[in-house]
Amino acid sequence: MGIVIIYSLISFGLSIGMLFAQGLTSGLIFMLISTLSTLAGGGLRAVLFWNSFGKWGSQGDRIGGVIFASALITLAQYLSPDFSLHFLGYSISISAWSWIGFILCFCFLGMYPPLEGQKT
Repeated sequence: MGIVIIYSLISFGLSIGMLFAQGLTSGLIFMLISTLSTLAGGGLRAVLFWNSFGKWGSQGDRIGGVIFASALITLAQYLSPDFSLHFLGYSISISAWSWIGFILCFCFLGMYPPLEGQKT
């Protein structure tokens, strides 16, 4: 979970930098793209793995969650402009940054809900 927080903070900082360097629209779109990709990655992980507990949802919920996560990442890719950002001396496209956020959230976000009787 810590790496997702670091990604979010870096995304926020880069969006502030883009806000001053390239204008309001670029900064806001970059933040929107980063948010959509992290929501899609975390949501896909939730519908694929949390459902194995049998506590909530059905197969239809799982299919709907996959479709919704796919729609979110598709929207993020559609909104991503064709320019790149410079981070630690490397030039990274906005689309690639979006996929990095998706993969980080899918792989490293907390997987299991608290069990019954377990303190949160």
